[in-house]
Amino acid sequence: MPTSSSSLPPAPRANSTQARLRAAGRPSRGTALMLVPASILVFFVLGSISIDLTAVFLAQRSAQRSVSAAADDAAAMLDTRLIQQNGDLRIDVAAAERVARAHIAARVPAASLRGPVSVIVSTDRKSIEVRITVRVPHIMMRALPGRSAYEDLTVTSAGRILK
Repeated sequence: MPTSSSSLPPAPRANSTQARLRAAGRPSRGTALMLVPASILVFFVLGSISIDLTAVFLAQRSAQRSVSAAADDAAAMLDTRLIQQNGDLRIDVAAAERVARAHIAARVPAASLRGPVSVIVSTDRKSIEVRITVRVPHIMMRALPGRSAYEDLTVTSAGRILK
């Protein structure tokens, strides 16, 4: 009986990529198994950092809007007695402090305020500065060791009489 080479099963051909990796001395199995969990961990950490930074940024913007509006409204509290006497435009200190504190109390939650609302009227009574410190809780970063659970932000704004 004649034997032919066609009766033998063909030898399995190695994938060219696998052959190149074996020739280079690197194993081809298991790399994806290690890379997928590592990449998921990296994306989770980056996502948690972005969530916390966004929360801090939004709280800072909200506090800045409130303090800016309080400073502008407080600067509008003019001393009417002084205007009637000699026409000078000056800020009424007591009214300005009352308006600024009421404005902050209405817009900023008391639980997030750290310390008192600072209202400083200049010596010439033509400008006013309002300053608050707000505590913003971290959402995801509190799970990291060594990190504080809160971020304290100090926001300052000034208002003045233009004329």
